Amino acid sequence: MEQGVAATLAIWLAKKCPAAGVTLAALGEISQLVAMLDSSPIYCSHSALLTLLSLANGNDLNKAAIVDAGSVPRLVSPKSQTINPGSRRRSLSQMSALERNKPFDGISGAIPLLAHIVKFGR
Repeated sequence: MEQGVAATLAIWLAKKCPAAGVTLAALGEISQLVAMLDSSPIYCSHSALLTLLSLANGNDLNKAAIVDAGSVPRLVSPKSQTINPGSRRRSLSQMSALERNKPFDGISGAIPLLAHIVKFGR
């Protein structure tokens, strides 16, 4: 429960105050949020994903840090099927927008999900 509450507060902070999002990233919270993607309570993993999306929004350094922390393999693994599919696709799409992250998409098997986004627009 505490993880979900922490992730929910981080979402709120990242959306309301972009400087707080930068601070969260500087404090090393990105790796903690990526680790939460494997959480068994669905709301914890979903809250972590939404926080990562907020941190990545318009911030290339955060996008790189999120991918470097191992988010892409977690998002394409069968275990992540319980996370909201739209949020998963949105996250993969946003992370792959950064040119340096594209090789990670191929290595981790994200290409089929990204192709789905291109084909169906969601």
